[in-house]
Amino acid sequence: MNGLTRFVLKRPITTLMAVLCLIVFAVVFGLTHYVSLGSMSAGVAFPIFILILKRQPPVSLVVFGCVIALLLLFTHRKNIRRLLTRSESKTYLFKHKG
Repeated sequence: MNGLTRFVLKRPITTLMAVLCLIVFAVVFGLTHYVSLGSMSAGVAFPIFILILKRQPPVSLVVFGCVIALLLLFTHRKNIRRLLTRSESKTYLFKHKG
């Protein structure tokens, strides 16, 4: 068993949280075509997943998740303004008609 496999297997809940955040990003991005909205949604979902998936999460982990979510929102404040004014650029992975 290599190091990465051993790392993932020892931390299944943390891995699950990362996969769930990736799913949140993909769904939000897929529905809206806004990368920034997908990123912010996944970041805000992270501390929520910590609280849901861990029975008694360490306070440090909850604080870490909340700080990361707040920093993510802070760094995306220009994107939030553009989203509110509907001037944020959309990203299409495939050719878009119209």
